[in-house]
Amino acid sequence: MNLSNKTICVAGIGGVGGYLGAALAKTYPHVTFLARGKRLEHIRTNGLSIVSKSLGSFTIMPFSASDSAADFGHIDCLFICCKNYQLKELCIQLKPYISSGTIIVPIMNGITAATEIREAFHKGIVIDALIYIISTALADFSIEDISPSPLVQIGKQHATIEEKEIITSVKDLLSYSGIPCKVEEDIEAAVWTKFIQNCAFNVATAYYMTDAQGIYSDQTRLKKYYSLLSESCLVARALGIHIADDLEDNLYKRLLYKTEAAGTSSLKKDMAAKRQNELDTFSGTLIRKAKSLQIPVPVSEEFYSGLVKM
Repeated sequence: MNLSNKTICVAGIGGVGGYLGAALAKTYPHVTFLARGKRLEHIRTNGLSIVSKSLGSFTIMPFSASDSAADFGHIDCLFICCKNYQLKELCIQLKPYISSGTIIVPIMNGITAATEIREAFHKGIVIDALIYIISTALADFSIEDISPSPLVQIGKQHATIEEKEIITSVKDLLSYSGIPCKVEEDIEAAVWTKFIQNCAFNVATAYYMTDAQGIYSDQTRLKKYYSLLSESCLVARALGIHIADDLEDNLYKRLLYKTEAAGTSSLKKDMAAKRQNELDTFSGTLIRKAKSLQIPVPVSEEFYSGLVKM
């Protein structure tokens, strides 16, 4: 399947959606952006600008940009890049334009988005996905990507032959636009691996209102960080997720040796700015799953409780 001449929509032009949208719109002819407010106004007038280590620096004008999916009509391939708390409203808007053949790729935080989208649409082909990237939507509406090696991972558990062909087509679509993409046979484990990292890094940086250095330079904080990783891994294994046997150790080492000192999280930025945030996407989800399994996660509960009160 060749998706290059299909109608491609990127819903949510923030740090992740802006990165994907810029690369796709530069490469393919029929890329539309679902955005809103002043960001939408800026894109319509000036296009979308990006400064990226991997993609370079450029400004593109999408085929179309709107705050209403009705302006696009039928969508062949949809990338959903919103925050989790925006997903329900977005699905309501998009549902009339999703057909049984629409390919839907949610590139979002957490472990619940793909399931929620399948339940909301009841049609379309939903591909599970995640991204490792350090990208930000700046105040001037441009996108900054400082990732040394961004990566999108896609897949579907127990995919049929037809679904595998579609997954390969999505990989090719992204790869040809300059976005590194890898197909994962066990996408569930891949999604949980990032979720576990986020349940530690995003939550700890927000709780301490700091960056990576502020965590790894303090032994008490480091001990708590490892506990956050261990609790999340315990829940994943109890659920039968096939994460690596030494995942908590590997993610702990990643913080110590592979994370930039000034690196921080979107959760920390959102909470510092008193904005709506994805705390429930991380700690909230983990704690609910732990309770259903009767697994104690005291450090995760401690951090969640403290952040809720901020």
